[in-house]
Parts: sequence; structure tokens; C-alpha cells
Amino acid sequence: MSEEYNPKLHCCRYWFKDFCECIKENKKKSRDKNVSGSLTFLKKNNIEYIDSQTANIVIINNQSDKMFLSLKRQQGLFKCRFDGSSKWYTFSKKALIDKFSNKQ
Repeated sequence: MSEEYNPKLHCCRYWFKDFCECIKENKKKSRDKNVSGSLTFLKKNNIEYIDSQTANIVIINNQSDKMFLSLKRQQGLFKCRFDGSSKWYTFSKKALIDKFSNKQ
């Protein structure tokens, strides 16, 4: 059973297609909220970072590691890649705080 068109929710009759503007806008708002939440988390937990040349990726440096961190969390986990490696790892919030927080 397919969902019917509802003009109060959608901007066009092709709301179920990828090119529908109302769907694109909702996805963009969700993505922006996720990214800003990640930045707030880093600042709140005193994890220093610098912007990278890639959108939604920041660089975290500590004494031994340089890590690229994706600001788009997936299922509450952060995706990270260490410098010199091509493999992406996932970190929980707690693991990220334990490894990179500058709190004394």
C-alpha cells in the first residue's frame, strides 16, 4: 500500500521521487542539525579541532595521533580515520572523550 499525496506536507506531486524539493530540504535540515550537534559536542568536551579542506570533516590533533573526524554521526557513532590509514573506524562519544579530551 503506497502513501497518498498530501498537499499540506509536500510541495509537489512527485514527493516520492529523489528530485522533490520538499524532500531535499528536509534531508538538508536533518544533516545540518547533525553536524552542528557534533560541533557542539566537541566544544563542550574541550576537544580541539581544526577545519579541513573537506566539508563536514575536522582534524583532531593530540600528541600521538592526527585523526580526521566526520561530523555526520551515524547511529550515534562518530566515523574517524587516522592519518596515513584508509580505513574508517567508529567511536562512541565516551571513547572519543577518553582519547582526545583536553580536560584536566
